[in-house]
Amino acid sequence: MIGTFGLNTCPDTTRCITSGLDFYIIDREHGRANLTEVAMLLASVDEKCKKFIRVSSCQRIEIQRVLELSPHGILVPQISSYEEAQAAVDYSFFPPIGSRGLSPYTRGFDFNHSNLADKKFKINQQLKLGLLIEGKSGFEALPLILENLSTHIDLIYFGLFDFASSQNIEPDWDSKTLGSLLAEVISEANKNNISVGTIARTKRDIEILNKMGVSYIVYLNDLGILNDAIKEI
Repeated sequence: MIGTFGLNTCPDTTRCITSGLDFYIIDREHGRANLTEVAMLLASVDEKCKKFIRVSSCQRIEIQRVLELSPHGILVPQISSYEEAQAAVDYSFFPPIGSRGLSPYTRGFDFNHSNLADKKFKINQQLKLGLLIEGKSGFEALPLILENLSTHIDLIYFGLFDFASSQNIEPDWDSKTLGSLLAEVISEANKNNISVGTIARTKRDIEILNKMGVSYIVYLNDLGILNDAIKEI
């Protein structure tokens, strides 16, 4: 699947960009959209496109408020330990899986308190949780994360730029170091029925990542795509 991160706050721009994508990730880690703007952007995403939000941090209130907007899934950034991954699961799911707080008078519950048990079960079943592994310590914790939390994780996202920066190497998929590490992540994640995602900087990167078995290929972000289009003109 091909998608991108979204930093813009214009609903029309979002509708235009998502018309040909498989998924779109509204970015609250690097973007400036407040929750009201995020709600408008979610509503403007093309109906054929899956809607994700990258939360600003692995904090209970941030995850709670974003999930109240009912995206298809969330991505939690900067996971660097098993404990942080465990917290992401805990904050994202209702009991008995996690400890997510409940208000029935919200969008996800159709603003009423009927059939709460069924609604909680359905939301838990449908939510897609992605974890961004972006530094050396995160990759060291990954085997333990996969061993104990794989049932509740849909996606492991390889943070190319943050990892390359932490190792003082170029963020280039031609790098043997990065390629071998990504291949290892894909192998271990797939054993646990978890998809892998990462970013493609060029169309050639898309071909490389597709051949490697990356399921969620994020092409640049929306502003990067627009910037390239302007330069081509």
